[in-house]
Amino acid sequence: MFFTACDNKNESPAEDANTNVESPKPETTAAVPSIEFSSLEEAIKSTKAEMADFADTEISKGAAVFAYWASEHLKWNDLQKIESSKFELVMKDPDTERGKKLCTNASIVEIAVDNTMPNKVKIYTGALFDSSMRIYRFIAVGSTGELVANSSAKFCGIVTGKNDYANSAGGVGHAIHLVGMFNLPENK
Repeated sequence: MFFTACDNKNESPAEDANTNVESPKPETTAAVPSIEFSSLEEAIKSTKAEMADFADTEISKGAAVFAYWASEHLKWNDLQKIESSKFELVMKDPDTERGKKLCTNASIVEIAVDNTMPNKVKIYTGALFDSSMRIYRFIAVGSTGELVANSSAKFCGIVTGKNDYANSAGGVGHAIHLVGMFNLPENK
């Protein structure tokens, strides 16, 4: 499910010819691009153009490629150096805020491992809500420790876009999608 955004054999993960993104190597499967960025800033810059708002559960290709890179390279201290955004700014103009950091102290609504990443890399997907009842959908890399549904935690991530989804009342809900990590000692 997660990695289907990168499942095209003939496409490299980013269109920008100036990136260090390599095409899939023959010994890898089509869904396992070799992704090399020298820093978090370069990873954001190189994948941002393919990050997009989405409906339901299908994330953008840029978010998938960034999450794959982040699963092995993202560090809490590097994440803290990225320019910050706010929930309201993302909801107003996601294109301008995409690629910025957003942190929230929130309660976990749901969290589950996603084993669809190549090379047995584990990521966690789920949802958070804060004290203002704002919803965040996330891909968490690094450790999630003992965090489960109903746990409170600080999460910081890179804004990849808005997520519109069908809610239980029959309408459409709106969330912000983030790729990042929880503020845990193991992630520092």
